[in-house]
Parts: sequence; structure tokens; C-alpha cells
Amino acid sequence: MKKEMYQPNVLVLLELLRKLLHRGAAKRVVHLLSNVRAVDISRIMTSLSDHDRKSLFAILTAQNTKRAANILREIYPSVGISFLDNCSKEELVSILQELPSDDRAEIMGDMSDELREELLELMRERESVEVQDLLRYGEKTAGRIMIPEFFALPEDAQVKHAIEYLQKSTNVEMAFYLYVVSKYNHLLGVISLRQLLLVPPETKLRDVMSPDVISVHPDTDQEEVARIVARYNLLAVPVVDEQGKLLGIITVDDIVDIIREEATEDFLKMAGIGAETILGKSTVKNFLTKLPWLLIPWLGEIVAANIINSFQGVLTKVIALAAFIPVVMGMGGNIATQSATIVVRGLVTGRINIKNIRKIIFREVIVAVLLGAVYGVMLGFITRLQMGSIPFLTLTVSLGIFCAMVIAAVVGSFGPLALQKMRADPAVASGPFVTTTTDILGSAIYFSIAYFLLLR
Repeated sequence: MKKEMYQPNVLVLLELLRKLLHRGAAKRVVHLLSNVRAVDISRIMTSLSDHDRKSLFAILTAQNTKRAANILREIYPSVGISFLDNCSKEELVSILQELPSDDRAEIMGDMSDELREELLELMRERESVEVQDLLRYGEKTAGRIMIPEFFALPEDAQVKHAIEYLQKSTNVEMAFYLYVVSKYNHLLGVISLRQLLLVPPETKLRDVMSPDVISVHPDTDQEEVARIVARYNLLAVPVVDEQGKLLGIITVDDIVDIIREEATEDFLKMAGIGAETILGKSTVKNFLTKLPWLLIPWLGEIVAANIINSFQGVLTKVIALAAFIPVVMGMGGNIATQSATIVVRGLVTGRINIKNIRKIIFREVIVAVLLGAVYGVMLGFITRLQMGSIPFLTLTVSLGIFCAMVIAAVVGSFGPLALQKMRADPAVASGPFVTTTTDILGSAIYFSIAYFLLLR
């Protein structure tokens, strides 16, 4: 019921918002969105044109930079940074200083070096230093997304002092755990806030802390950080250097963003359109994004066409073979895509690794053998009914689809694993690469079988 009521209201709001933006009625726009949450405004903005999004963001920035910053946090960074094009440097600084340090670093990391340096000069010293520290680490690493503000106290502090410290702290974005450190800021243990409230006030932190702390290094890939947080059900994970010094923390809300971002990138790669989201891009940029990704499958299909062309003698004598080319190549592509998707998802969740590669490939091949046998028999039966009793045609078609499906399962399951072994992104193998390889091998096998059974 809530969903049915919400959707029409959004449609009405969108239509009214478009009209007000086109009229330039800034005050009415501010009034219209005054009671709408930042996350809902960010969702509404995805349905607006690029020009209207920038106009709306400029209006909201002029009215309240803090609210504009909250909206910017909810939008995918590569899209959100385009909203800042019409902002002055002073407005940019005001917005960026309202953001948490990790979000600030993510957005400024996508700016040109010249603009970033100018903004760093204009920002308050504390915010500027935080961003520069985070930008020292590579993209998509724990160091880049960590929050340098965290709760940490020495091991000889008492519980009552820790509670007082927590109550007075205002610079920390989220508080899930209290970390216990040495006088040199080396991480020694962790205490949950719930545990802190259940022990006597005079208890020293070293006596109640858990020394078994799960942590990551600054150069740990963000996807691995997400897996660790999910595996151990953590609300935050500390980031430490090689000497064990506490540098920052990564909270669960950032982990959710990482999971969403990585899943989006994997889906886009599997679709063969690159790692960046196409939301908000112009037609030209969308064209340029897709162009290189379609080059390999285009070349692959040229190879497949040449393979088919090289068997013109077979096609000339048994023209009926051409009718089943789409079936053989299509079923092979479907099996390959299914196997690759299963393997990629298993690699992402940690359920599949190089150690059990044989088991995974064997399982997928056995499934493909069974499916190939079923569909091979069915296709052979249909061939017999439609084409009559052409010698060996039924057997050729049946064996062709059977072999194509088995080979496709091997390619689909082995491809992502092989790429990971070579330290490449396994999601790439699930897109045009797998289907193109399957088409080439499938057509070669199909016509090779036809040549040996029908012409020899």
C-alpha cells in the first residue's frame, strides 16, 4: 500500500519540479523540497535531465550548503561531481567542508590537479590535511575510504573516563567501537559501546578489551574489506599500518556503498559497457564508453563468420545446416553466460577460489553434458521431423549443440578463474569475451562435425 501511494507522489513531484525549474522559480523549488529527505531528492534528481539536475543543485546550494552536501553524499560520485560545474570556488569549499573526510577525498580525487590544489588552499587547514592524507592512498583501497576520526584511548584509562570522552566528542561521524591503543598509538584491542556500559566505572580498558581485533591495511582492496566486514558481521573495521599503528576506521555505511558500487561495476562489465556507470552521461559519452567494449566481440564475430565461410562446401551440399546455426551458437552463449555469472559471483563472495577450480569446472561440465544431451535429442527429433531423412543430418545437429554447450561451460567457468589467476578482473570474462569465444568455438565444432559426418 505504501508503495502504491509513494510512486504517484514522486511522479507528481517530478512534473511540478520540472515546470518550476524551467520557469526559474527558485523560491518555489526550495519550498517544494523543504520537507523532502536528502536521499529522496537524490533519487528524484536521477530522473531529471542533466541541465535540470545542475540547476536544482545550484538552487539548493545557494539556499543551504549543508543540505546540498547531504544530497551530494547520496549520489554516485562520478555523477555528483558534474553538479559542481556551476558552483563558484567559494561554494565548492563550503560544500566540501560539510562532507565527511572520506566522501570529500572521493570527490576531490576525481577533480583536475589544478582545481584540487586551489580548493585545498581555500579550505580550512584541518579539512585540507585530512583530504591530502587520504589521497596519498590508491583508489578503491582501505586507505582512501577510511575515516580518520575514531574513538581511541590508552589501555590504562578507566571505563568512566572513556564514557566521559565519548560524551564530549563531536568530531566523530559514527561510534560503534572504542579502540584501545598504546602510548605510540598501536592498536591493542577493541571494546563495543554496549560492553563499555556493562562494567564497573573504575575498570581499566585493558581488563575488558578484546585483543583479537580484525583489521586491514591501507592498501587492502575495498572489495576485500567489504568481504571481511560481511564475514565477521562487523559494524566497523580499523585500518592499521605495517607497524600496527591505528590510522582510521571504515564504517558499515561505507561498506554498503562499496558493495553497491562493486556490484554495479561487475554488472556493467558483464554487460560489456565498462566499469563506469552510464547514469547521467551524454549521448556522446555513452557512445565512447560502449565503443571499445564492442570491438572485441565484433572482431570475434568476424572470425566466426570466416569460420562459417570456410565451410561453404558443407553448406552448399547440405543447406539445412544453416538453419541451426543460431540455435547452436545461442545455446552455447547462454550456457557460457550462466556458468561465468555463477563463478564471478562466487569469486566476489569468496565461495569460489583457485583451490577448488577443478571441482567448479567439473560440476559445470557435468551439468552442461546433461543439458546438452537433453537439448541435443530434442533438436535432433525436430530436425528429423522438419528436414526428413537427410543422412547424418540429425546426428550432426545433435552432436553440434551438445559439444557447443559442453565447450561453453568450460569457457564460462574457466575464464573468470583464469583471469583472476592472472590478476585481472574476472567480471570482464562474463561479458562479450565469453560469448564471443563460445561463438567461435561453437561454430568451428559444429561445421567440423558436419564435414566429417556429411562429406566423408
